[in-house]
Amino acid sequence: MNDEEELALENFLENVIENHIDTDSSFEGLMFETYDEEMAFVLEMAKENRVATYVDSDGTRGGTAIESGLHYCNRIGYFITKEPITEDFVLQVSYDDDTFENESEEFIKAVTE
Repeated sequence: MNDEEELALENFLENVIENHIDTDSSFEGLMFETYDEEMAFVLEMAKENRVATYVDSDGTRGGTAIESGLHYCNRIGYFITKEPITEDFVLQVSYDDDTFENESEEFIKAVTE
């Protein structure tokens, strides 16, 4: 992972809220589940465009990804951002080395300005 991609990931994770429903959730307490009370909260936050979905990515590189918006297909969990998401983005996670590869230069630019 290059420095720009690492900065984009760090900035993303700094701009999501902690899971107040299950403080022992994945991603050090940042990810929301896909069911019950957590999903109800995710659906409310989606109305404000504050949801990013962690998905199993079967793309050409494989692995997992964090994508802007609410997605159901191949979802693993959700992140809720502190502010509404204004640009589409994808943060690709590689199975091989667990690094994030950003596929959206616009997102890098948006989070580093």
